Amino acid sequence: NISVSGLMCCVFCIFTVFV
Repeated sequence: NISVSGLMCCVFCIFTVFV
């Protein structure tokens, strides 16, 4: 599912920015 993959990437990106 590309949708799930994109969502995970988004979450990971946000997490990285937070850290």
